[in-house]
Amino acid sequence: MSESFTDIPIYNTMDNRDIAVLALSFILVFAVVSMRSLIPSNLKSVFIFLFPFCGILYVCRGKLNLIVKRLHKIDLVYIFVYVVFYYMLSMGAGAVLYYLGFPLKPNAVLNMDKDAVFWILFFVQILGEELFKLSIFITALSLLYKYASKIDNCMIAISMILTSVLFGAIHMFAYSSLLQPLLILGLGNLVLIFAYVQSKNILIPYVSHLVVDLIPLMATMYLLI
Repeated sequence: MSESFTDIPIYNTMDNRDIAVLALSFILVFAVVSMRSLIPSNLKSVFIFLFPFCGILYVCRGKLNLIVKRLHKIDLVYIFVYVVFYYMLSMGAGAVLYYLGFPLKPNAVLNMDKDAVFWILFFVQILGEELFKLSIFITALSLLYKYASKIDNCMIAISMILTSVLFGAIHMFAYSSLLQPLLILGLGNLVLIFAYVQSKNILIPYVSHLVVDLIPLMATMYLLI
């Protein structure tokens, strides 16, 4: 794991075209998600992966080793910690909303048929979501860097919060609400964004995200048996 928060790759080498490409990639994801039933869910999962992947591939100039590194045994410990903190934040936010009388809605994915195609696209979409967050994060960081000609922990925090807010906001179409995904998913995903900032390895938040989403899926399937 990297000890420095300011040695994040890519953002300080991006030009205006790179920024435009990444911005277009996550705008397209927003457009696809907002179309809801107009696009089949399977095709939507492919687009959620494809658009940010192409954007990241472009700004990396094909060098995906800038964001992908080997996992080590110690990384499993970090992943466990990230998952625990994710649930602490998201469940805490959910408890507050419930206490205030806000109607909480489960994610529709829990009620979907769990066939082979679902599981393949599940793993693909989760990776796409992490690339989507990375696209927003490094775009925000690059814009701040161009403005200030330097980067510090405060700017990293601003980029993390912006990414978390936008990631939560895009889920309003699935929850038919903005407040629930903004607080529950937004707060939880701060942990996963931090996981990338600390590790510079997209696999760390990806595996953490998989575990976070697999837990309720497995629990739902077990209860239906």
